[in-house]
Amino acid sequence: MISVVIPAYNEERCLPLLLRTICSQSQYTGNGIEVVVVNNNSLDGTRQAVQQFISDNPDMSVKLVEETRPGVTFARNTGAQHASGA
Repeated sequence: MISVVIPAYNEERCLPLLLRTICSQSQYTGNGIEVVVVNNNSLDGTRQAVQQFISDNPDMSVKLVEETRPGVTFARNTGAQHASGA
């Protein structure tokens, strides 16, 4: 399994397409893809966009985690802690 960590701050508009694109690549890997989206205190609908994607695509391995400390470093580290793949 390959884990993709996405630190997200105010990415409501971009995430649905990004998630669809990444998840569609799982057909090319032997072990599949796990996506960990880390919402880093977004002020827009980032959380809701990811939750909607997960609801609409239950067969895809996407998880949403929260990181309240601002900064991409904290978001990346939190994502890595929640990732189960390589």
